Amino acid sequence: MKTLRVIIFFLTVPGTIIFYLPLFLGSKAFPNEKASQFLQSLGLVSWVIGGLVAAWCVLAFFTLGHGTPDPNDPPMALVTSGLYRRTRNPMYIGGLLIVLGHWLYFQSWLLLAYLALVFLLFHHLVIFYEEPHMRRQFGEAYERYCKQVPRWIGRLG
Repeated sequence: MKTLRVIIFFLTVPGTIIFYLPLFLGSKAFPNEKASQFLQSLGLVSWVIGGLVAAWCVLAFFTLGHGTPDPNDPPMALVTSGLYRRTRNPMYIGGLLIVLGHWLYFQSWLLLAYLALVFLLFHHLVIFYEEPHMRRQFGEAYERYCKQVPRWIGRLG
């Protein structure tokens, strides 16, 4: 049942923001007949990488955090391993890579503006909702984690 709830949540909320709306904007509302095939190929790569990153994060929330990305069933344990050792927000980065893939594939300036808007939405969601919530839920452990791991620009190595 929990898996079904997560699938429904992802198909509706993040799915609309990172997939359905940019797909509509690029393909139906503002198509670009002169799109570069090379950039379209990069767009496909960005979609795949973003999707794999998001899928890894969901799996980590299930297995390590004993919860889900759905705010109604959040992780019970702080996830700090894997991609979460490099950046505090890999799931959002995966979503941004998917939106970047839309822009690269459709090469619409509207989608570039949409990408910037989605980043601002994610950034404000993280700062004003998620981080305060995590501080209340995980206390000092989350504070230490914030000092060790950057919010957006991931560390290599």
